[in-house]
Amino acid sequence: MKKYIKLATLILLGVVSGYTYYTFWGCDSGCAIKSNPYTISFYGGMIGFIIGFPSSKLKK
Repeated sequence: MKKYIKLATLILLGVVSGYTYYTFWGCDSGCAIKSNPYTISFYGGMIGFIIGFPSSKLKK
């Protein structure tokens, strides 16, 4: 259960970081990822998921 809380926290942190990046440094037009707050928040959440995903190879 503790690993799922850690994973959810990292995903939420990634989403918040992505939206913060959009707010301060995102562009208005011409950028495929940075111009849409939903897209960059999704990618931030995916990065948090990848970082926090439990791997059995690391525990051995």
